[in-house]
Amino acid sequence: MPSQAMLAKIHIAKKELNLDDTEYRELLFGETEKTSAKDLTDAEASKVIQAFESLGWVGSAPPSPKGAGGASSSSGLKNRFSNLDGRPGMATAKQLRMIEAIWMKHPGIQIKTGEALRRFLKNKFNLDGLRFIERDQVGKIKTAIESIRRYQ
Repeated sequence: MPSQAMLAKIHIAKKELNLDDTEYRELLFGETEKTSAKDLTDAEASKVIQAFESLGWVGSAPPSPKGAGGASSSSGLKNRFSNLDGRPGMATAKQLRMIEAIWMKHPGIQIKTGEALRRFLKNKFNLDGLRFIERDQVGKIKTAIESIRRYQ
């Protein structure tokens, strides 16, 4: 069982990323093949925390005190990929967030991790990651992800 601090981080990340119980358990299972955080090892808990961070959760920043006027966690997600905006011919930050969100929420995707998305992009589009997506590829990638069927 992971430490209380790691369990707390996992549950805080779940809440701040607005994951419902199904999404949360799918992420756990995709990363560790376990469906409960209490069953994780420390190494698996770290892997889950890294997966949350790949979704935009900023776990290293200390929580701001209530009423301190700190930025909400949703602003962290809204700013995800913002450093990639403005590149000529390349997908915008909003488009990259959309592709990532479709991947993470699609019922046909069994492994909902950033690494799995990178492998998909490499295999289908010969791209090494989200940051290499060109603007004219966004629709094709979205369609390809949405056409994935769940294998029973």
